[in-house]
Amino acid sequence: MTPEELDLLAKDLHHEWESPDLWRRIESRRRQRAWAAAAVILAACLALALLLPRPAAQRAPDRAGGPLLSDDAFAEVAAAEKAYLRSIERLSRAAEGKLRGAKSPVMAAHAAKLQVLDEAIAELREEAERNTFSAHVHGQMAQLYRQKQETLEWVIRHD
Repeated sequence: MTPEELDLLAKDLHHEWESPDLWRRIESRRRQRAWAAAAVILAACLALALLLPRPAAQRAPDRAGGPLLSDDAFAEVAAAEKAYLRSIERLSRAAEGKLRGAKSPVMAAHAAKLQVLDEAIAELREEAERNTFSAHVHGQMAQLYRQKQETLEWVIRHD
């Protein structure tokens, strides 16, 4: 086939049509990607904040005056942690429906944040099992529990 014949054939195959929704769909996808990128950045920042150690000046002081909890203090911490976990579990059940059907990127970001918090809490639990009387580990776990509670409360309050 000659180049002229190909040109004629190409002109016969060329068709145009109206697409009134095309730019709206393109803009919608851009917004979705922007929200998704924001959620990823938020999750990465949260993970980084959770993994970086706090400076010594910001750490909570130990009540016993040393790095380890006494037997009585440990029993107190364990009882308080169990009660706190029951409370967080109730909040998790209340927020579950909103998180499972999360349509907004902000709600999806909060779901991702909760997942990161759960993973960090699991790591600290393992550390607490190895180092049972460490006040520092229990303090970090309490801080993560507070963040999880605040996030769950936000999810429950917002649509």
